[in-house]
Amino acid sequence: MRFKNWDYRELRERVADGYTLRRFAHFFSKRVPKHDAFNRAFNKLTPKTLEAINVLVVKAAVDLGIEDGNKLRVDTTVVETDIHYPTDSTLLWDSVRVITRLVGQLDEVLPRGVEGFTKRSRSARRRMQEIQRMTPKQRHDRQARKYRELIRITERVVENARQVLRRTEGARGIDLMDDIAIQALRKEIAHY
Repeated sequence: MRFKNWDYRELRERVADGYTLRRFAHFFSKRVPKHDAFNRAFNKLTPKTLEAINVLVVKAAVDLGIEDGNKLRVDTTVVETDIHYPTDSTLLWDSVRVITRLVGQLDEVLPRGVEGFTKRSRSARRRMQEIQRMTPKQRHDRQARKYRELIRITERVVENARQVLRRTEGARGIDLMDDIAIQALRKEIAHY
């Protein structure tokens, strides 16, 4: 029910119609209850009830000598979440965003800040969104031009970050902690 996003009515119909689900739910040839009975049964499974069941299962395993009860590994379910698939345009946008953020952090730590770095996050994001929102016909006509623009923006950001690294090569902070932070940020920028 949870995996397929069925409501209680759909669950009842599927269990009533399917031999495999009847066996799994131990209904076999018996009559399948109405949907509201499923609802009431699921509502009785509170966290406290589940904890009590878990304690009884572990106790039974220890009593039978199957487990010692010191360590218990359980299987869990995976929850679906929203992710963006790594397309070329989103990877380029992510590069611009990360490098710009790191240079911004370096700017905050350095006593005189970072000079000569132009933030191009908005223009890169716009190009990426334009590419993502294109219809198949628009892709045929405009995609190559938009990708070239996004690649050009990314190249500028990377080149500006390299210049920042060259200019801040011997940079020192106000104290030892700032020096450590500066070196760590420079190393991370160089990595990207």
